[in-house]
Formats: sequence, C-alpha cells, structure tokens
Amino acid sequence: ARVPPGFRGCVQLQLVSHKDLPITLITGSRICQLMLFPVSSGLSGVRRSQVSVRPYFSPIMEDDELIPLQQNRRGLIIGVVGTLSSGKSLLAAYLARVHGFVHLSLSTPLYSEARQRGRPTTVLELQELGNSRRHAGGGEVLVDRLRGSIQALQSSSDLVLTGIKNPQEVAALRNWPNFRLIAIDAPADRRYERYQDAERGGETSTSRDAFDALDRRDRGEGEPAWGQQVKACIEMANRSWSNDGAIRELYDKVDNYLNELRGELL
Repeated sequence: ARVPPGFRGCVQLQLVSHKDLPITLITGSRICQLMLFPVSSGLSGVRRSQVSVRPYFSPIMEDDELIPLQQNRRGLIIGVVGTLSSGKSLLAAYLARVHGFVHLSLSTPLYSEARQRGRPTTVLELQELGNSRRHAGGGEVLVDRLRGSIQALQSSSDLVLTGIKNPQEVAALRNWPNFRLIAIDAPADRRYERYQDAERGGETSTSRDAFDALDRRDRGEGEPAWGQQVKACIEMANRSWSNDGAIRELYDKVDNYLNELRGELL
C-alpha cells in the first residue's frame, strides 16, 4: 500500500492466508517492509488523509439490529474474577472439563511476553506487565487482543474468560450481551495455603507478608485507575460466591447458575 505525503495515523496491514493453515504471528517477527522515496516538492497547506492516531475495533457489536439476529447463534461468555488463589483457575477448568467451555485468558499474552523477555512468570511480574500494557494502550487493551478469538469462537462454543483485573476490561466485555461475570473470594488464610500448595515443587516460597502485599495490590490498594483493580471488578459481578468450603459446593452453584442463564438467554 502507498502512504501519501502528509498522511497522519495508523497504517493498516492486512494478512490473508489462502490455504487451510493459520497465520502465526510472533512478537518481534518482521512481517512488513517500509520503503521511502523522495518527492519533487514539499507539502503545501493542510495535511491530508488524517485518521485516528491509534487502532480501534469496529462498533458492529453495538448494532441494536445485529444483536437479536445473532443471539440464537451465540454461546455463553462467562468471566471469572477473584482474589489471589481464590480458585479462579479451578473453576475455569471445571467449566472446560465438564461443560465443554473454551478457556481464554487475558493474561496469556503477558505470560508469553515475560517468557520472551526471559523474565519469571511470577504474580509480581505479570502485575507489572499488565499495568504497563493498560497504561500504554488503554484499560481495555487486553480484551482487544482477544476480541477476534471471542468473536470467532462464540458462534459455536461457550467461553470462560480469566485474567480480568480492571473495570475497563469488564466494561469492554459487556459489549457482548451474552457476557456474565462471576466473582469468587475466600479468607486470606485459606488463599495463602492454596498459594503455597501451588508453589510446592518450585524453587521459591513466598512469605505471608509478601503474599499479603501482592494481594493488596491485586485488589487495587495504591493502584492507578488503569492498574490492578480486582476489588472493583468483584463489585461489578453478576454473581459473587465464597470458595471457603468444599470445591464441590462451588461447582454446584455454577451448575445452577448456568441452568438459569441458559433459560434466560433462550
């Protein structure tokens, strides 16, 4: 594509696969080339071809007429938010294993970025990366990275989303009318025990003071608006449960809620 003199904005790059193979993009890979050419004279007057200075997604999901037409072809989209070691991953795995949900996480690109940088995939490192991405690209930037996958998969599958940390992410996900948010919590002592259990077999062990510091930050204490804000996300949930008893009790609550939702969305 040619970029005319005076252009200001985002250059669109479209990749198309003409075979039955996906295109795998790796951060840092060279997928395009920029060639510069001299012009005979300078620009005169006003700039032309001005567009938005950052990428944005089509507002098609907000079309009031399209939503009813697609409603019967959509699966459920369940978001799971919760405090550290409250059982979010267990709940997502249960939905995938027993109910056939496809599990997506807003944290997946953060794990990938940490590994590419040779950094440990600790809670602290992921907190830093998540804050950095939201600060640079807006509070909904991690949702935007999953938007294509959500749009493609929801027509044939139920989805469960984890890694939700900021109210702007919840607001962006609620553009899908079939999205519901579940929040889970548990007493700090129980959560710290689970956190230690998850670390066993590793090379490090987190002290209770260090865990409490991570937990306070995760909830949003001392965090900017674009930072970790799990407490605010929990307050936005459609259902909130405590995971302080047997895990089967939590699963039963989820089963009942799914039956309720499917009746509501029919």
